Amino acid sequence: MLSVLQTLREHLITVLRLTYQMETALVAFPGAVWVFKKEGEEAGFNLDVSEHGVNSFNPETAKSVFIHSYEHRELLRLYVDGLDDRIPLQYQFLSLFKSLELIHRKFGRWDHLSLAKLVGDFAHEFAIAGFAQDPIGLLHDLRDKCAHIRTGRDTKRETLGVTHLNHSEVQRVASVLPVLRSICATALNECLGLKLQLNTDVITDRFPRIPKPDST
Repeated sequence: MLSVLQTLREHLITVLRLTYQMETALVAFPGAVWVFKKEGEEAGFNLDVSEHGVNSFNPETAKSVFIHSYEHRELLRLYVDGLDDRIPLQYQFLSLFKSLELIHRKFGRWDHLSLAKLVGDFAHEFAIAGFAQDPIGLLHDLRDKCAHIRTGRDTKRETLGVTHLNHSEVQRVASVLPVLRSICATALNECLGLKLQLNTDVITDRFPRIPKPDST
């Protein structure tokens, strides 16, 4: 029972971060509250909660997303973690990469054809981000550098992985992250079908990138 409650709790946090505010967290109410009453008054405690601002909560939207995404809750949580700027950059990247693994890697083997089709559709966006190398090779290279503190096949060629002290690698991950988020949103939409559709625009500094030129 406890494991089921934990699963429901964590999926609820995922949904609230996706549909309401990324900073959403479930926290315990303060352990001690003092209420002072005049002598003879009946004991009681009143609490008023109100919400202000533009990010108003829509319970029906949250309910629908919670129900229709439950089957894919692990994928959705990885995706949301990849959007959360409170999480270190390398772990945002790894969360998104893991979501691709769950979809396109079965029994230890990548489905290269489906992965190439998915990632290939974003070749234009990789080029805009300043990357000339093969996108799939780039993602695997950055995955290794995010997962390992040192990479390389021998001690003479070892290079430092992604940390905030390694500025050049941090910049590479930061540049590719918006594209990877859109790739993962596209992959998730294929899993979710018509039940739920995520925004697949490549967002940089809160604005969409310039769209692909019209080929017609």
